[in-house]
Amino acid sequence: MPTARRTAAALLAAVPLGVALVTGCTATGGDGDPAPAPPSWTRAGTIDLDTTVNADVRPHDLAADPTGGVVALVGSSDRSWLVHLGDDGSTVRREIPAAGPDAEVAVTPDGTAVVAGIRDGVLTVLTVPPGDAEPTPTTVATAATRSTLALSPDGGTLVAALPAEAGPAELVAVDVATGQVAARTAADVSPTHLVTGADGLTALAVRDGQPVLARFTADLRPAGDPVVLPGAPAAPAGLALTADGRAVASVAGPTSGRLVVVDGAEVTTEVELSGTEDSGLDLAVDADGRYAYVPLAAYQVEPGIVTVDLATGERIGRTVLCPGAGSLGAIAASGDTLVATGVCLGSGLTTTAFLLR
Repeated sequence: MPTARRTAAALLAAVPLGVALVTGCTATGGDGDPAPAPPSWTRAGTIDLDTTVNADVRPHDLAADPTGGVVALVGSSDRSWLVHLGDDGSTVRREIPAAGPDAEVAVTPDGTAVVAGIRDGVLTVLTVPPGDAEPTPTTVATAATRSTLALSPDGGTLVAALPAEAGPAELVAVDVATGQVAARTAADVSPTHLVTGADGLTALAVRDGQPVLARFTADLRPAGDPVVLPGAPAAPAGLALTADGRAVASVAGPTSGRLVVVDGAEVTTEVELSGTEDSGLDLAVDADGRYAYVPLAAYQVEPGIVTVDLATGERIGRTVLCPGAGSLGAIAASGDTLVATGVCLGSGLTTTAFLLR
């Protein structure tokens, strides 16, 4: 991919974000006060994940650690590691049994990492306590070839979605403390991303080739009809839940993507995203649910993090991560720090964690 060196101002002009639908916009804070100033991010540092674990690795997933920092799940062809990335740039690595290529990680309120992935027809849920305690595996037989996971807000239950090649997908709930399967049920959508909240489970899923947003109760029963996301069919890419329960989803087409906000059963904001070809279109939201942060990268577009106002659909900032070309993957927020993974061309193609403050 040719390298394109352009100023941040030129990039902002060259990569438009069009708002297709916005309702219920707000421009003030409580009691008529002006809305708070939008966040301004700068690249505060980088961490070479290959060097950290002394291997050429692929980043599988990122998850915020409620005790501080972010946990990265990385792996090679036959080994896997958890790397705790401190807000100050410190790293603590721990090798774990090899996880599947599409494995994911989540972290409980006490800092226990929970890794789930599928290998050879078996879903393995690995519970990794802080410190030196041995990980505890739980296995669940499945016909699925991939999975996605979410933890309950208290960290006590892991829910895994197991999309099937044919027939209905499954939702499986596992008690994190005991490893016992607490519930297992079929779903009429095929989830690709899960997130939990106070009212239950939200899934970004596919039904009849179209991305939809589906909600389930805490005991995995459907809660209302799925909401079909507007626009042409596209691949689900990212999902987050704001503190007030709105779902923020990203979907990716061949050369562009969309960011969609769903409040209840209503699509309130839809934003067209350009410059997405070399980005996984993952996303993170701030604690107040006002802004979304989306990694974007493409041909002649320097890889960076775009800040989107979820109330207006406007792009209000961009932080460039690579001074040229590259690709970006996952993103996670921890306090006043954002962490994203990616590779910058021209820097030895090392797998990198970027820290933004």
